[in-house]
Amino acid sequence: MNQFQRWIGSLQMAVVLLVVIAGVLAWGTIYEEQYGTEAVKHAVYGAWWFQAVLAFLALNLASAAIDRYPWKKRHIPFVLAHIGIILILIGGIMSGSLGIEGQLVVSEGQTEQYLRLPQQAFALRDPHSDAVELFPTAFEAKAWVSEPDFVKTATLNDRSIQLKVDKYYPDAITDEVLVRDAEEGGPAIELVLTQDMQEETIWLFAHDPVRFGAEWGHSEVLFIEPKSMQAWQDLLSEERVSAAEEGFLRIRFGEDTQAYDVAVPADKSAAVAIEGTDYEIQFKDYFADFAIGEEGVQNRSDEPNNPAISFVLRGAEGADPYLLFALHPDFGAMHGQSFAIPAKIEYQHPVMRQLPPNALVLAYLGENELRAATTDGQGKAAEFGLTEQNQSYQHPQMGFEWMVREVEPQAMMRQEVKNRSNRIKRQALHVVLTEGEHTAERWMTLDDSAQLMLGDKPIMIDYGAALYPLPVSVKLLDFRKIDYPGTEMAADFESDVVLSDPNHADPMFHKISMNQPISYKGFKFFQASFIEGPVETTVLAVRKDPGTPLVYAGYLIVIMGILTLFMAKPKRA
Repeated sequence: MNQFQRWIGSLQMAVVLLVVIAGVLAWGTIYEEQYGTEAVKHAVYGAWWFQAVLAFLALNLASAAIDRYPWKKRHIPFVLAHIGIILILIGGIMSGSLGIEGQLVVSEGQTEQYLRLPQQAFALRDPHSDAVELFPTAFEAKAWVSEPDFVKTATLNDRSIQLKVDKYYPDAITDEVLVRDAEEGGPAIELVLTQDMQEETIWLFAHDPVRFGAEWGHSEVLFIEPKSMQAWQDLLSEERVSAAEEGFLRIRFGEDTQAYDVAVPADKSAAVAIEGTDYEIQFKDYFADFAIGEEGVQNRSDEPNNPAISFVLRGAEGADPYLLFALHPDFGAMHGQSFAIPAKIEYQHPVMRQLPPNALVLAYLGENELRAATTDGQGKAAEFGLTEQNQSYQHPQMGFEWMVREVEPQAMMRQEVKNRSNRIKRQALHVVLTEGEHTAERWMTLDDSAQLMLGDKPIMIDYGAALYPLPVSVKLLDFRKIDYPGTEMAADFESDVVLSDPNHADPMFHKISMNQPISYKGFKFFQASFIEGPVETTVLAVRKDPGTPLVYAGYLIVIMGILTLFMAKPKRA
């Protein structure tokens, strides 16, 4: 009787656990519908308490099987089924707690060793040294919390910086508000463009390297602030600057009047030494038409409408990161950038004295004085003269009309971030950095990077996918996309890679395709996707799942138990 009671008790406990798991899964489905897949992964299926429930169920099943001991021949199906389910549960727990999964993005000819994980992390970096500190985050686990309690302290050399996140929006949208009489602003105009019954009103900002111009049909509309009337006349002249295709840097160190010219190289992989000095430049990216879109910094087109160059100047004093604009030389100074190396750097580009064709150029010359010029199809400029507010003018070649509705000598556009829903779509966080009495703040999105000033000291902050070092580096030799005949749809794509391990003498060559993954030291590399472009890029899904063997073994044992049950039943009959 006691044994029967124990069996009933064990059965009741199993039923209770199954009801609890069913309830959790139902809640997870509702949670996913409201907050999204990433949120339910962090908050439910990857949570420690859910793994504990599974472990308790495995322990209950083991107790039920042991309670039947000593087993007899007729107990074989029962025991096999319990052992198989226990192995499946243990394998799932190991995968959830010890497994690693992420993406490896490698371009042709490049080598990558760090895996991009689904989790996010902050990185604080001192741009004048190699000091860096990482802080993993888990905002996705609580997508409904708009004001998280996230405060960390980073120690970078002799600097102590507090990182605080006081707002988290899982689905952020950005509104723009015009701020007049802004100290950090510059000249701005409200412009009305009209052509063929179409009308558009835009704000242009002379000091903003992104918002100083706009496209209107097949024309460019630019708003600038020349330093003088002579500079305005020079811009309209036909004289051209002689420079490399992507321009060059003109550098002066300290009080030295000598200028050093360094052309922007086509190959930016190697550092360029500045002859006659102890300094070198590591070029990063060249933007012919710099813009900031939904996915961050990007090159809007191949036309040199807004040339920009990013690089790092290195010397004994440290390493200074730069982002310079040919058409906006004062951009860095206006935003309070300071550097360890005493240097004055100008970015010269052929476009500096070359206006785009079919353009309208408006110039602010102080005291609300506006002058206009237009260009024809060959880019030849003609001064249009003074421009009055609320008066309509017409482009002589393109035919569209423009009218300046308002002029603001000191204005800027401020962004206001709001949350649209609780589903994780476009995450945004409000970050506050504090060092002593100095504070800096910024809204950041996923894969965002920024340099903030704490007093006169810069600090770099990155927010993006957490990185995991692989035991092997992967170099992409060649990527191939195979289309269905007569279409551009991919039927298959594959990557030729070479694996390099410091503990392995020879490089290992492999081909990874959609149905042919490779394994190395517990990691499996799958061909997941690709990125088309001038340089082809492969996207590999990488997974380390220590629980997979136990799960497969559990499935086989359960199947064996079912087969044994069907084989034994006729004999008992």
